[in-house]
Amino acid sequence: MDVTALPSSTASDLWLVRQPSRPRARLRLFCFPHAGGNAWAFRGWAAAMPEEIEVCAVQLPGHGHRIREAALHDVEVLLSQLADAVAPELDRPYAFFGHSLGALLAFELARRLRDRTGAEPRHLFVSGCNAPHLPKESDDLSQGDDEAIIGKLQELNCTPPQVLQNRELMALMLPVLRADFAVYESYVYRASPPLRCPITVLAGSSDPRTSTEDLEAWQQQTTGLFAVQRFPGDHFFIVTEERSVVRAVVQGLARSSLVP
Repeated sequence: MDVTALPSSTASDLWLVRQPSRPRARLRLFCFPHAGGNAWAFRGWAAAMPEEIEVCAVQLPGHGHRIREAALHDVEVLLSQLADAVAPELDRPYAFFGHSLGALLAFELARRLRDRTGAEPRHLFVSGCNAPHLPKESDDLSQGDDEAIIGKLQELNCTPPQVLQNRELMALMLPVLRADFAVYESYVYRASPPLRCPITVLAGSSDPRTSTEDLEAWQQQTTGLFAVQRFPGDHFFIVTEERSVVRAVVQGLARSSLVP
């Protein structure tokens, strides 16, 4: 593990993993992982980005290096704590990227911080997630048995078979997944004025959980520039097409005149 990616002891950095820290960066890019994921999902992003961008990957309680903490189950509690952690880091332009559950968290946190500070992200990237105001798909997995959760992981093609078959690893993963599914299930969209920042939607071309119409509905959430970009792959195209995804994010930020 690269020691430059280890979190420091400040309150914000309990939640944020800087990969690596770039004190002179012009922009902070906050990245929100999918359900069951953690900050290390973005460990390769900084190396592919200009020095002007500092990647700050979000680490939720119960995930990654915070595995000994109790995971949160309620989306409002989680957003409140996230806002407290991120707000001190908004001393320079910033952008959000979130995948799946992380996309919803990024969107709602953007609205919450706007209402609290008056500052919006300069760009919001939402990945693998239909527009938040649409009826959401829910399998009530937080209350399901282990087999139901493992079946969903197999369906999404997000976990290697050798991990699914490892009882010790799954014993660690299942409580975290249940908590994240509960966060998703507790989410209720509330109407609010649209954001002003550009929104770029990213999706896998063969992702069964998204549709063109539902992705394009994100446009209702901004008065700024809007784009939908498709990539080869399923729900976890951000893994198989990581280089292309990072390139798309950098290009999106360049269009917003945030990086050269």
